[in-house]
Amino acid sequence: MGRLRLRSDTRRQRTVQMAPEVDRWVEELALTWAVSCSEAINQLLSEHRELRSALGAVEHAPGGSHVAPVLMERLKQELCSGMDRLREEVEKVKSNLYLLQEMQDLATARLLSEHQYTEWRMKVKEKMDKRKGGKA
Repeated sequence: MGRLRLRSDTRRQRTVQMAPEVDRWVEELALTWAVSCSEAINQLLSEHRELRSALGAVEHAPGGSHVAPVLMERLKQELCSGMDRLREEVEKVKSNLYLLQEMQDLATARLLSEHQYTEWRMKVKEKMDKRKGGKA
C-alpha cells in the first residue's frame, strides 16, 4: 500500500533550484503559514498567477517582468481620468463664477447711477489688475 498524499492527483512533482535568499524566504513563509515549503511555493505561484491574470499581463521570456509596466499603465490611466474629471469640474466652477459676476454687474448697474457705476467698474478693474500682478 502506497503513502497517502494530499491532492496527489492534482499535483505534479518538479525539481526546482532556487537562489539561497529565495529559499530562505520560502522557508520563512512556510513556517509563518504553518505549511510545507511545497505548499508555500504553490500558494505564492497561485497568487502571482492571479495577479498577472487580474492585471492582464502578457506572458514574457524569462528575465523580464511585464507586471510593473502594466501597473504603471493602469496608474497612468487612473490619474489621467481623474485629471479629466477635475478639469471638467473646474470648467463648471469657472462658468458659474462668470455667471455670478455677470449677475452682480447687472444688479450693480441697476442700483447705481451711470457715473457711480463707471467708477465702481474702474475700481473693480484696478483691484483685479493688482491681484493679477501679485500672482505673476
